[in-house]
Amino acid sequence: MKLIFENEGVELSHQLPEDPILIKGNPGRVQQVVMNLLTNARDATEGCPTRQIHLNLLASGSTATLLIKDTGKGIPEEAQGKIFDSFFTTKSEGKGTGFGLALSSQIAQEHGGRISFDTSPKGTEFKVSLEISNEALKENKKGHENQPRTIKGRVLIADDDDDVREILKDTLEDLGCSVTQCSNGEEALEILKKDQSFLCVFTDSMMPKMTGPKLALAVQDLKIDIPLVLVSGAVSGDPKEEKETQDLFYTSLTKPFEEKQVYEILVKIKENEASLAA
Repeated sequence: MKLIFENEGVELSHQLPEDPILIKGNPGRVQQVVMNLLTNARDATEGCPTRQIHLNLLASGSTATLLIKDTGKGIPEEAQGKIFDSFFTTKSEGKGTGFGLALSSQIAQEHGGRISFDTSPKGTEFKVSLEISNEALKENKKGHENQPRTIKGRVLIADDDDDVREILKDTLEDLGCSVTQCSNGEEALEILKKDQSFLCVFTDSMMPKMTGPKLALAVQDLKIDIPLVLVSGAVSGDPKEEKETQDLFYTSLTKPFEEKQVYEILVKIKENEASLAA
């Protein structure tokens, strides 16, 4: 990731303790938080003369603290009370839905922690606080024993929001799926015309060129028999269009979503696939 940021003109540095800090939690979910905050920090420095992001990991008593500081323009005062609200964003149209910070805050709370921030016109520092656990290794071993079974299959994602698409991709891959991505319904349809071996398709509702409901209609016209999952949020597409096509979708997934919800959808699709084959 450091190389990717450097190619975009962003200097990424870090300061980590010599010994690892162990916390209770799902590594994939915590990684989502870090990725979301790094992506926001990168975007915040766009257009600034100095584009730097620094990570610092600290441990104090029973708390681990990750600091992510950028040299961006800071968060406008009128937005500071809303940044953790679902689908609130200060980014320009087409560059984000505000999903990342809402999900990150939710994940931190699920792990008994919290996210806070300090901001000024010279930059913003996000602070992620999580509980340190001396039993982390033992709990991690037990957690692996209790993890849901692996879901084998190829999944197609169609979503124009890079952050949402990446989070869903990571979630599916953590569950054992192989993922193909695209950014709109037209691209998804072209992929499906050539390859119909996917377990299912997760498609956003609002996308440029072709929406999720229009993709569902096109798939029906072509008699492509692959379960479609409509991914939608508080700000969704045309309500009439969604209502008219709701029967074309296997089910729906509401943002922000959890890994458990994605897993349960995949299990039902697999079970239905097995019953039809019997």
